[in-house]
Amino acid sequence: GNQYCSQAGTHVEPFGRAQVETIALARISNMLPLVREARARVRMDQEFRRRSLPTMLEDEPHGFIPKVPLFECLSTVAQHGCIRDLGYSAFRRWRLTCLDRDVLSQVRSGATLTARLNTFARVGRIEDTQLDASLRVEGPATRIMLSRGVRACTGFEYGEWIQIAATLGIVRDAVGTRAQPLQLGRLPGGIPAGE
Repeated sequence: GNQYCSQAGTHVEPFGRAQVETIALARISNMLPLVREARARVRMDQEFRRRSLPTMLEDEPHGFIPKVPLFECLSTVAQHGCIRDLGYSAFRRWRLTCLDRDVLSQVRSGATLTARLNTFARVGRIEDTQLDASLRVEGPATRIMLSRGVRACTGFEYGEWIQIAATLGIVRDAVGTRAQPLQLGRLPGGIPAGE
């Protein structure tokens, strides 16, 4: 194993007078569509090593990786390789099987779509330690609210694409593969250029 492929956990503990910063982690299997899409277009191992990230993520898909250096690395690689649609392309590659089996089993145990989405909102932090998901019923519609879950670093939008893919995957798993959201919205300034 390596320093990034370990149990997930985020917390802040006092360390002398300073506090240790919370590290945003994501399960590697959820980030693999991003990494594979980038690798299909550009050599990126050198950029991973420069940021002290593991280069063989496929070897430990159930481990965790810090999101900020990963997203910054992917952003640099995308810029240098002129990849304007990395997030969207990874969104299209992401599947429910990227989720941990136990998490997916818990989500699928819900009898209704709302129950499944509520379960995902509750257990999603097992996949992404800073995921903040909630449901809000507005008349006949249900609004699924997802937060960035990470400070606005370079490349944070890639994580948003994965959050949307996971949520839409859960919806389609419950009601059919042709299900389309009536509307997708993002916070101002969150739409990546060219995507």
